This record gives sequence, C-alpha cells and structure tokens, in this order.
Amino acid sequence: MEERFRVTSLGRAAPTISISASCRVGDAVHVGTRSVHPTRVAALDLASATTDAQHEVPGVGGIRGMVEHDGVVYFGTYHPASLYRIDPDGAGVTELATFDDETFVWDVAAVDGCVYAGTYPHATVREYDVEAGEARSLGRAREDVDYARSIVASEDTIYVGVGTKAQLVAVDRESGEKRSILPAELTDENTAYELALTDDEVIVRLTPDGTLCAIDRDDPSSFRLVDEGVSTVAVDAETVYGFKDGTVLQYGVDRGPEPIGSGIDNFEPFWLSVDDGAAVGASSDGSVWSSGVGDVEVIDLADAGMSRGAERPQAALALDDAVYVTSHGKIHRHRDGDAVETRSVPGEGKAMVAVDGTIYLATYPDASVVEYDPKRDERRTLATIGETQNRSRTIHYDEGRDALYVGTRPDYGHIGGAVAAFDRETGDVRVHRDVVAEQSISSIARDGEDVYLGSEIQGGLGIEPVASTPRLVSWDPEAFETGWELAPVEETTGIDDVVALDGMLYGVTVDGDLFVVDPDVPEVVHRGTVTDGWTTLATHEGAVYGLSTEAVIRIDPRTYDVTTVVDGLDGQWYGNPRITIGDEGEIYALSGYDLVRVEESSPSE
Repeated sequence: MEERFRVTSLGRAAPTISISASCRVGDAVHVGTRSVHPTRVAALDLASATTDAQHEVPGVGGIRGMVEHDGVVYFGTYHPASLYRIDPDGAGVTELATFDDETFVWDVAAVDGCVYAGTYPHATVREYDVEAGEARSLGRAREDVDYARSIVASEDTIYVGVGTKAQLVAVDRESGEKRSILPAELTDENTAYELALTDDEVIVRLTPDGTLCAIDRDDPSSFRLVDEGVSTVAVDAETVYGFKDGTVLQYGVDRGPEPIGSGIDNFEPFWLSVDDGAAVGASSDGSVWSSGVGDVEVIDLADAGMSRGAERPQAALALDDAVYVTSHGKIHRHRDGDAVETRSVPGEGKAMVAVDGTIYLATYPDASVVEYDPKRDERRTLATIGETQNRSRTIHYDEGRDALYVGTRPDYGHIGGAVAAFDRETGDVRVHRDVVAEQSISSIARDGEDVYLGSEIQGGLGIEPVASTPRLVSWDPEAFETGWELAPVEETTGIDDVVALDGMLYGVTVDGDLFVVDPDVPEVVHRGTVTDGWTTLATHEGAVYGLSTEAVIRIDPRTYDVTTVVDGLDGQWYGNPRITIGDEGEIYALSGYDLVRVEESSPSE
C-alpha cells in the first residue's frame, strides 16, 4: 500500500435483510436469509408484526428451502449443502446432515417422518429419517440435469422439478424407481421451478415463462394448462392459487382465474401461502405481506425486529455527494455524517451508470434497465431486454447517441449473450443477440464514436460453454454489426472489463491478466498482470485504476507499470468488484463488508 493514501470506513455497505426461504406455522411465518452475514432464521408473528425469535446459522452462505413437519421447521442451506432444523424449544438451530458432494440444497419437503432435499450440482434427492437421525441418497433425479430445484412429497411418491432442461420426475418412495412425467409440450422450458400438491394433481410452475400446469397424479398423460406469467404458487383445501402481476389469483378447475387479494409490486415475491382464502406472501427484499381484495398489509422484517445483516454488495456508484450500493432488491445511499438510506428497487443491480443525476441499473433476473432518480426518490423499469437474456453483466452510457448499452448473459441452459441499446429519448430497445458467437457480453468500452465489446465464454447457468476463448470486438451500434475481432489473451475464460484512454484499450481477464490493445491496428501492444481474480477498471486524470476483491491498483498509461494503491481489502462482493471514482479522485471499495474511501492524504497528514 502506498503510504500517501488513507482508507476511511463508511460503515456497512449494504445493511439489509434478504430472504430466500419461508414457511408458515400457524400464525407465524418463518424466514431464512441469503448472502447476508451472518445468515439467520427468524419467526414473524403475523398478529403482532414482531419477530418472536431469530437465530444465526454460522458457516453457511444462505438458506434455500424451508418446510414445517410435525410442528418442527426444517431448512436447507448452500455453501455448504446441509439440512438443519429449528429446535422445537426455540433455543437455536441444529445441523442434521451435510451432503459433501453438493453445494446447494435448493428445496425441501417432508412426509411421514422423512425430510427430502433436492440438490445442486448433481440433482440428487436426499432423504433424512427424523426418528433415526440418518440421511441417505436416493440418487440423481435425472442424469442430464444439474438442478433438483423443487420438491414435494406424498405418502408414496416424491416429485422433483429439475433443470436446466425442464422435467418433472416422480420417485417411488418404496422402490426408488424414477420416471419423468412432464408433458412433452412443456419440456422446452428451462426449469420446473416450483411444485405443489393437491389430492389429485401435482402443480408445476415452469420458468422462464411462469407456465402453470396441473398434472393428474394417477395418469400423468392427463394435464391442464392453468396460466402463464405466474411468479409463485400455493395450494389450500385442494384449490390452486398463484401470484401474477401484483395480484393473488384463485384458479378453479372449470373457470378462469379470480382475484382474491392484492400483492406488492416488488422484487421477487418468491413464496405464497393461502389459508382459508387469506393470502400471505414473502418477497426477497425482506418483507412479508398479507392480503385481501384491494387491501394489502406489508411488514418490513427490520421494522418487526429482525436484525439487519451485512449483505454482499453487487455494484457501487459515486454520484455528487453520495455513494450508491446495490444488493438484492435494494439500493443504499451513503453520505458523510448521515445514516445509510435504503430503498427497494426491482431486481438486483448488477451494474450502474449515472446520467444527468439519474442512476440507471442493469439488473438480474430479467435483464432489465431500471431508472432511479435520487432527488425524487422514484424508480421505474424502463425496458426488459428479452431474447432469453436474464443476467446483466455491464452497462455503459454513450452521450453522443444518448443511448445506454447493456451486455448480458443468457438464461439458464442457454448459450449466446447479447448487447442491447436503449434509446433514452424514444425508449426503444434494440438487441444484438449472439454478437460474439456463442459467448456473452461482459464488458463495454467507448472511445468517441467507436464502441468495443469484451466477451466471456460462459453462457447461462447449468450449461457448459461452447466457445473456448473470449474475444474483444469493435461494434457499430447504428448498423448493429461487428468489425475487427481478436483474442487478447488465449488462456482465459472471460474479459472482466475494458476501458478506453488516449486512443488505447485497457482490459483485464477473469484471471487477472492485463492487456493493452491499439484499436487502429488492431493488435495487442502489451500483456501483463494486474491482480488475481475478477477486476474492474476506471479512468481518472490520465491513469487507469482497477479494483479486485483484495486491492486497488494503478496502471501507468506510459509504461504500463502496475502499482498497488491499497491491498489486503478482502472485499466481500457478490460477483465482480465494481470500482467507482468520485469527482475528487477518491476511490470507493469494500473492506470486508464495509464501504471504504481510498484517497490521497493531505501533506500535513
């Protein structure tokens, strides 16, 4: 670390509650967090809107899947893939089993004294016998998939929804025999993402289209399409319910959907429960809501007494006198001397850019452009890219064309990313799919009228890459055509970032390789090393700066020498570290879970 720089902590970068698992036990809703340190479970009493109990779950990345069985709540975790219970006396949590060859438990179900878990990356079904205290594997649900994403169980059959090739697998509880029962008409979806049971049917919600279908449990060849665009599903007293476009719908067998309640128009309403016609839901931004027709009550879990954790941030942006940090469904504003202000936004802001005081976020999971106006405290979704794209990787503003460019990665199980151009004046979106053949777009740079794209070989999750080497290409945003193309570094899987300075392009790979390209030739004029792992770049006053999880570095544009400004950061980013530089040259980074400002000391210091 250069002695002339000082590091100032601005406190927790993303103090929030992000939940990813829930179940209902009587008048209480139990929830579990994800990507928040420390991981917690809590019980929310709906009548009093307070959290009666909360417990830390140490040493895990988060919670996926939660179920009540015989009055006890069980839940699955990821990193590592384990099964826990909330102790019946409310004193804490107990680890029941760890599945060493897996990294995720995606969902859990329970019946007849057994708890079942669906896993990733081997799509296995695990059984835990509550009385014996023993776990066993029932094998892979299917050999050609990675995700056992959803699971429900009856007295004789375990139903497993898998992806990234959507299929529904019925597992006989006694013999272990497996058979695929999803109608062929529906197997072009990615994942059987959510399941529910009635006495006669298994209800399946498929993604990405939100297709809801009901399959006869005795005769799977008999099925009915219920709806599309559904974001979560529930069953109560043999009636099927779904959440769609901010409304809770009841689906009758012989009639169309009827609204029974309003929901919240918010990020990822991932869980729904209906009891005697009254709906309760949970959203991943840390809220639980209850609903009747035209009426909805929202409970913020933090207001209810649940402790905010330190979430792993996804992007950062310095603007005027503040720094903005994104997390799951949230944007956090940091200003010297003020408490952190947190607002809900649609989706996860994977990257941000500011234009005339307004912030534009490139988001996941639906690859959208979201506008946030800090002065008016207003947010809205401007466009969704579509074209099977779901994971935004970068965003760049072209002031000459008044356009925003977003680079994306495709949905689960797909190959071929895109670059999208959003016209700020007209609101039109043009999408150039597969602009680099069979690769995703991870970085964008512009020098005057010229635009350059860096790629990564990764496609959507759950599918192996097809290409072998990432590319740097010139791109014409008006003709939607590429020009020259080269591979600046052969032995890598992706280009993390590219910036332009004085007619040259500076780039870094996912492995920390530095390259400098003269685009007029085009050819690589320098190769070197910046830092280990993911790095993003920014320019300021004639130099190039980079940020990794561990260090802030500076690249001299004359000699290409790399010097370390600060190291030992151990920044807890969720994905790529996102460098941002303020008007006075101060650099913002993470140290652990804290937002820090790195700046030159004054001569007197």
